[in-house]
Amino acid sequence: MFNWKSIAIFGIVSLGLFGCSTAQENATTEAKAPETNQNEQISADENKEQNGTSQEIRTYVNQTDAWMLELPSTWNDVHIVESGRMTEFIFPSQNPDYKQSLFWINTISEEEWEKAQAEGPTGSAKEITRKNGDVYLYYTPLDQVLEDNELKRYEEMVKDIPKIIESFKFE
Repeated sequence: MFNWKSIAIFGIVSLGLFGCSTAQENATTEAKAPETNQNEQISADENKEQNGTSQEIRTYVNQTDAWMLELPSTWNDVHIVESGRMTEFIFPSQNPDYKQSLFWINTISEEEWEKAQAEGPTGSAKEITRKNGDVYLYYTPLDQVLEDNELKRYEEMVKDIPKIIESFKFE
């Protein structure tokens, strides 16, 4: 009789632990999901031909200012975070302590931009375009924290930024 009770208790404890494990796995999955804003829309376009080979292009649409960018398929796991009129494209590091930006786009008024330029160097800010009294700028980080294979991948992705910025357009 003692063995039956032990087996029953062991089964109940195991079931409880299995249930906890499943909840913990779900929490981890949610934590790893890219940060997004509910106004953000990302959709996949039709494959586009480039140099005789197909490469899937993903279109990012910013709902706040109604601009779009085309991102190469190698950027599918990039985290995109909108905050006000700034959108940040974050490298998908395996280290959760690293938040390494690839670049970000910010929208400011023409007056703010002219004032910043008059005050001196504007860091890595580069003007993309102007529309309705606003200036659309992109910035690249001046430093990075990545190492080894992640650093190599980051450096390859940085090479895509000029082409991505060229694809900037309004809806």
